[in-house]
Amino acid sequence: MELTPPDFSRLSLKESLADLCFKFIQRSGINCSYSIEDELNFSNLSTENQLHLYRMVQESLTNIEKHSKAKEAVLVARRYIRGVEENILVCVSDDGIGLSIPDERLENLGMRSLRQRAVIMGAQIDFISESGNGLMVRIEIPQRVESREQ
Repeated sequence: MELTPPDFSRLSLKESLADLCFKFIQRSGINCSYSIEDELNFSNLSTENQLHLYRMVQESLTNIEKHSKAKEAVLVARRYIRGVEENILVCVSDDGIGLSIPDERLENLGMRSLRQRAVIMGAQIDFISESGNGLMVRIEIPQRVESREQ
């Protein structure tokens, strides 16, 4: 069931992300709060990119469950203005043990698929951590609204 992609025509990406948090709490026992900005519009993302973003959040929560020893996780999704562009910013963080390993070893913790999906989407992904202070996966997705000149 977890491998079946969400049907974004039936349930919006916002609703699907909120549902991920709810299922994460049930499965892991780790509290997960979320804040998804009301004005945030995912409609400029293709269905494929919406699925990539959904899977990135899902993988981030799975990593928290498996590796972090966290008591709490947080998902934040909001608009992010960079210059004249309005981007989408999604952060998944926890209060766990953080990372105390070199970046090259991150690939062994399921981070490779996160990086690959970010590249496919043209997104920037960062892993922000200090040992003992949790981890934040920060995903910034550019909004590409193409003007159609004739």
